[in-house]
Amino acid sequence: MKKAAVLLMCMALASAAAGCSGSGERNTPNAAAVQAQMTEGRESAGDELTVSGNSRDAETALQNTDRVQNGKDLESGDSSGESGVLIVYFSVPEDVDISGVDAVAGASIVVRDGEKMGNTEYVAELIGETIGGDMFRIETVDGYPLDHDPLVDQAADEQDEDARPQLASHIENLDQYETILLGYPNWWGDLPMPLYSFLEEYDFGGKTVIPFVTHGGSGASRTIDTISELEPEAQIYEDALVISRNDVADSAKTVTDWAKGLALQERSQEALLQETAVLETAAASSAELPFPLGQRIESDSFTGNAYIEMMIANDETYHFPQTNHLTFEPGARSSWHSHGGMVLLITGGKGFYQEEGKPAQILRPGDVVDIEPGVKHWHGAAPDSWFSQIVIFDSHYVPEEGAAPLEEPVTDEQYNNLETQEYTGRRVKPDDMLMFQRAEQAAAFDTFSGLAYVSSLIGADNAAGAPDLHYVVFEPGVINNWHTHEGGQILIATDGIGYHQMEGEPVQVLYPGDVALCPPGVKHWHGGSADASFGHIAVNTNPELAGLTWFDRITEEEYAALPAEKDVESDD
Repeated sequence: MKKAAVLLMCMALASAAAGCSGSGERNTPNAAAVQAQMTEGRESAGDELTVSGNSRDAETALQNTDRVQNGKDLESGDSSGESGVLIVYFSVPEDVDISGVDAVAGASIVVRDGEKMGNTEYVAELIGETIGGDMFRIETVDGYPLDHDPLVDQAADEQDEDARPQLASHIENLDQYETILLGYPNWWGDLPMPLYSFLEEYDFGGKTVIPFVTHGGSGASRTIDTISELEPEAQIYEDALVISRNDVADSAKTVTDWAKGLALQERSQEALLQETAVLETAAASSAELPFPLGQRIESDSFTGNAYIEMMIANDETYHFPQTNHLTFEPGARSSWHSHGGMVLLITGGKGFYQEEGKPAQILRPGDVVDIEPGVKHWHGAAPDSWFSQIVIFDSHYVPEEGAAPLEEPVTDEQYNNLETQEYTGRRVKPDDMLMFQRAEQAAAFDTFSGLAYVSSLIGADNAAGAPDLHYVVFEPGVINNWHTHEGGQILIATDGIGYHQMEGEPVQVLYPGDVALCPPGVKHWHGGSADASFGHIAVNTNPELAGLTWFDRITEEEYAALPAEKDVESDD
C-alpha cells in the first residue's frame, strides 16, 4: 500500500477552467406577438408550428429508433465520442396512416424505407450518415398527444406559459464533444420549449454549436440568436442549415453537401497516422518541453527516471483536486496500477497510455484522457522522446474492501512489443501550434480589450471530480477587466507570456507551467503580453458559488508599463 500511495501522489494534478464572460438573458416572445410577426396564410409545415389564419400546426411524438448507420445513437449504448461530434435533435412527427406511401405523407413526416420520421429527424439522420458522430434525441417525460388538435393546443400553451418540459434522457459524457449539431423545428417563430429545457441544462461554453432548422415558411426566425443568448460562451456556427418542409423529402443532396462542407467526418486510424506526419512531437531533450522539469521521483513505482512538479494542492479554499506535472525521460514509465478517477492533459513530447487488455494509445500534446476510478493502466514516454503531462486526480478515493490497488512493472518485453495506435480521442488539429485545441472562432466580450478564444477541455462530469476546465487563448495584447469570482479562480499558463494581478499585489508574469491562484471574492485581472498569443487553462473553483462581478480595465498606460519578462531574482 505504501508503494501505491507513492505512485498515486506522483500522478496527481489538476487544472482549471471557465473563461470569464458574461451571459445574456432570453426574451421569449408570447404567441400573440409571434403571430403578428409571421406571414399570414402559410400552410401546415410539418416539423414547424405555423400559422394559417387562426390555426396552429405541430408534429407529434414518435418513439426513438436505431436506424442511424454512421451516426451512433447514445441511447443504444454504442457511442464512443471518438469523433468529438454529437448530433442532437428534437422531432415530433404527426401520427398519420403511411400505408401505400413511398416518399412523403402529410405535412409533418418523411417515410423512408417504410419507416415514418419527422422532418427534423430525417435531416438529422442524413447528417449522421454523412459525418458520423453520436446521435441524441431530445424527448420529454410527458409525451405530446398523437392527435393533431390536442398536440397543437399543448404546444401553444407551453409557449404562452414559457414552460420547461421535463426531459426524459440526459447526456452523461458531454465533455467528449467539441461540436454539437443542434436540430429543431421552428415553432411559432421560436424554439420548441423542450429546446429551452435542453439548452438550460447544459453549458456548451467553448464548444461549437451548429444549428439545423426545419420550417414552413419563416426560416430560422430568431432561433439562432436565442441559442446564442442561452449559450453565451459557445461558438455559434453562422452558416446554419435552414430547410423548408416543402423541400425536406428531396433534400438528401442539399443536406449531405452541407454536412460534408463542415469537414467533421470521423477520423480513421489511417487519417490520424497521416496527420501525425505533420504533428510529430518527439522531444529529444527536456529542454524541448514547455513546462519545468521538476524534482526527480525516488520510487520503484517507476521504470526509468521520472520527475514531478507540484502544481495545486487539494485544500479548503479552492476544493480543487490534487494537481501535479509529471515528466518522463525516453523509455521511462509507471507501473501497472489503479487509483481514483484521473484526467491526463498532455503538455509535451510523445508517450503512451494503456488500459489492461487494450492497445497502447499514442499520446501527444493537447490530448486529454479521462480515466475512470479503479481502471488498471500505465502511462509513460515513448522510447525516442521525453514526455510530459498534467495529472488531475481524486486523492480521496478509497478502493472497495478487498480491492486494494496492486502494482506490477511494465516489463521491457511488454514495453518493446506494444500494440499501439494513435489516440482515438484526439481533438488537436495537426496545424494547431498551441498546446491544446483553440476554439475555431474568436469571441468578443465587452469585458475584454480584444478577441479571445474559449474552448472546453473537460466538463464537470470528469473522472477526477474537477469543475469544468476551459482553454482560453488571448490574441496579442488582449486582457480582461478587473473582476471577482465568488468561488475563486485558478489559472495554469500553457502558451506564450501573460499576466495576472490581484488588487494591491504586484503583477505576476506567467510562463508555461506557472499557476496563478486567486481566492474567492478577490479582485483580479489577467491576459496576454503585447507580442504573442497567450494561452491558459482556467477553472472557476467552488462552482456552486457562481457569482461574477466585472469592473473597469487597467489603462493603456498601465499596460504599456508592464514587465516584458519575469524578474528572475524574485522567481522561486
